[in-house]
Amino acid sequence: MEAPREIGTRTPVETAGRPARGPRPKPDLSRLRRQLPTIAPVGCPGARPPERDNRRDPRIQPKPSLPRSPPTSKVADPAMTTNQDQGRLARMFAFWSAVFLLIFGCHFVFQQLFVHVPGFQDPLGGLVVPIVNIKVNWAFLVGLTLFAIGFVWINRWQNRPQVAGFLADTESELRKVSWPTWSEVVNSSTVVVVCVLVLMGFLAVVDLLLARVFSRLFLS
Repeated sequence: MEAPREIGTRTPVETAGRPARGPRPKPDLSRLRRQLPTIAPVGCPGARPPERDNRRDPRIQPKPSLPRSPPTSKVADPAMTTNQDQGRLARMFAFWSAVFLLIFGCHFVFQQLFVHVPGFQDPLGGLVVPIVNIKVNWAFLVGLTLFAIGFVWINRWQNRPQVAGFLADTESELRKVSWPTWSEVVNSSTVVVVCVLVLMGFLAVVDLLLARVFSRLFLS
């Protein structure tokens, strides 16, 4: 009869073909100490999130760096740049108004030089402007030079992006205005004229009565 075996022992048949186990290696405590700050809880002092090596982990890929765009030159504001057709009426009105004021100023300078400065009224070589029949003299040359300089300056000033954009915006806002019809203009003008006449009559009557009252009081 086979004797009972102890718990945890193996028979020669079970241990046949298996290598004998040697002593277990001791754990590397130095490596464990280096990893302690990494695996420490977040609330503990000195803790830092675990570092991952993206080169070894195929699931995490580094983000590709975007190429830097070369520095560009300063571009004007699109709101300030206008086309040639935008604000044409407003720019034309502003241009000719400025030219009219320039003509008036140059004519005033011409008259002042011609009248008050001696020698500026003498004609130069008998030259005469054919259309307006004006004798060419120093006063005329000064006025003409000022007009040419002012005309060039007005043209350059009007073509500036800020001025052109402002005039184009002004014309676009004027196009949004709801203008009254002719019948509305006539009715409104009639109401205004009647109110002015009534107020004028009332003030005339009150003035006449007060004049008579005060004249009787002080002259009597």
